[in-house]
Amino acid sequence: MARISGIGKRGEETNNKKTVTTPGSRKVNQKKQNFQTQFSKAHKQELNKELDRLVADINEKGQNLANQMTWESFISYRQSIKNFLQVFIGEAYEVTGSRGRNRFGSQKLYRHIETIDQKLAELGEKVVKNEGEKMEVIARIDEIRGLLLDLYQ
Repeated sequence: MARISGIGKRGEETNNKKTVTTPGSRKVNQKKQNFQTQFSKAHKQELNKELDRLVADINEKGQNLANQMTWESFISYRQSIKNFLQVFIGEAYEVTGSRGRNRFGSQKLYRHIETIDQKLAELGEKVVKNEGEKMEVIARIDEIRGLLLDLYQ
């Protein structure tokens, strides 16, 4: 049985596939890139607004902790930091995946977060034991705030 070769429109063979770039297709690609760029910028702006709001919340909770060194105010402060880190880390993973950073860049992020966790634990111990002087607690809060801002920027 003889095989019939594929015939496309107007008698052209379908076996010869060529990709032809037309000026119109370039415009589509440019529009797609512009949309992606605009979407990325808008997403980054919204993310920055959210992170700014979370940093302001951390600052407020830190002031409350400095004024009232209670376990409840510490828990509230720690939760604010946790919320910030969840948003930040979620975006950091997204950035790492999209930009293809190597594993060494992410290790720095983990070390920074471990340091923040360690400082929070030390602050929590001082609050629980009620041995921390107000100036020492304020210094720890400022130190943690500085670590978070370093991470953020």
